[in-house]
Formats: sequence, C-alpha cells, structure tokens
Amino acid sequence: MRILIVLFLMLLYRNAVSQSPRQYIFDQKNQHRWLSEYASFLSIPNVLGDSVNIVRNAQFISDMLKQNGVKSELLPSGKPNSAPVVYGEVLVPGATTTLAFYAHYDGQPVNPKQWAEGLEPFKPMLMSDRIDKNGKSISFPSEGEAIHGNWRLYGRGSSDDKAGVFAIIKAYETLLKTGKKPSVNIKFFFEGEEEAGSTNLDVIFLKYKGKLKADLWVICDGPRNI
Repeated sequence: MRILIVLFLMLLYRNAVSQSPRQYIFDQKNQHRWLSEYASFLSIPNVLGDSVNIVRNAQFISDMLKQNGVKSELLPSGKPNSAPVVYGEVLVPGATTTLAFYAHYDGQPVNPKQWAEGLEPFKPMLMSDRIDKNGKSISFPSEGEAIHGNWRLYGRGSSDDKAGVFAIIKAYETLLKTGKKPSVNIKFFFEGEEEAGSTNLDVIFLKYKGKLKADLWVICDGPRNI
C-alpha cells in the first residue's frame, strides 16, 4: 500500500512543502489510525447481493472522501439489486487536465470452510507475516507500538480490492495534510460490481458521461504479494 501511495503522490502533486508526504505516511499515529480504519472497512461484508452491506461499504468510502474535503456522492445505475458507484471530485481552478482513479470495493462470494484455519472472511486478523511464510496471529498494536512492514492483515478484500480504494484515498489525505496542492483535477471512481463482471458499468458511464469525463484513468485493482 505504501508503494501505491508514493506513486499517487508523484502523479498528482509537484510543489514542495515543509513536511514531506513520506514523514506523514510513516508517522506512527497515522499508521495506527489507518490500520484501525482499514480493519473497520474490511469488517463490512462486500458480496454483491447483500444490498444492505454493499451500501454500507459505499457509504464508508464516501465518508472517507468527505472527511478529506472531497465532494462525494453515490451514483446508482437504476438497475434492480445493483451496487452504487462511489464518486468524488476535486476541481482545481485553472486546471486543464483531469485524472480519474478507479478501484472496486466488492469482493467474491466466500466459503468460510475454504479459509485457512482460524481465519474468518469478515473478521480481519493481523498476522506476523504471510501465512505461507509461517505468519502467526498477533494482537493489534497498542498505542506507541511500532508497526512492522512484514505484518499482514487478512480478510476478504484486504488486497483485491479494498487495498486500492484505501490507498487512493489515503494518498490524497497525505497530500492534503502536508500542504501540497494538485495541479490537475482529480476524480475518484469506486465500483461495487467488478467481481460480478461489471455488468452495469456501461450503464453508469452512459448515464453520467459528463461527470465522468477525464483525460486519463489510473486503474488500481488486484493483489500483489510481496
């Protein structure tokens, strides 16, 4: 996730400030806050068809955007049992270029019996390392305890693709809090039907084509085990 955040910093912002984004990212208080917030996000079931929890996910994302001053709204397709897109925008006076960032918040259906022993899909568990590297369950860190880079947070969607959603938003938060200002317009687009084949994506783009116009789309989707 840290690599993604640095990438977005390089893409979006260019003016220097006294506090660097790197310092903000590695600030222990921010890391603890983000870990707790991410665990809360992962605890919301995100399987399409569970309409109540799908909307809870969408609202959680929208609230994260709004907390950072981003104008946000839910874009429904109008189709029965469909998931809304979470949309946000930052319009910069004088900007002539618009970048849009995509990720999806839905996950594949789950069979708890297929999960590793001791793990539950929507009960995030912190591990000392990857399971295939003999990682063991550990307690969430207490205030003041360092967060180690080899720790892994297991839960449905923790990599594909709530990680993308969270990284994009926290990248923007980092830039906002360190005083950097964008040189381009920014649009956020978080889909809730990707794992079902994005069956209403064409409907969304046709229905909201003016709102979704952008010069470049950056797609942040999928896991990467490192």
